[in-house]
Amino acid sequence: MNVSKTGPIITRAVRFHRYGEPADVLRMEDTMLPAPASNRIRVRVIACGLNPADWALCRGLFAKDLPRGVGLEVS
Repeated sequence: MNVSKTGPIITRAVRFHRYGEPADVLRMEDTMLPAPASNRIRVRVIACGLNPADWALCRGLFAKDLPRGVGLEVS
């Protein structure tokens, strides 16, 4: 994560821009990190695992606006 006191914070994320098989749609990319809401905190993630629930999201389970990120298990 690139922490900047004067500008946006850029981070790396695994995201998809269309639904399909995970190997076909998942991409590592740089993205802007939004500021946390006033009642939330930001946690620095060092590693993230992908599991069958993430694969289901890639395939369209609980479809919503894209792009979308995956990786619900973090350390």
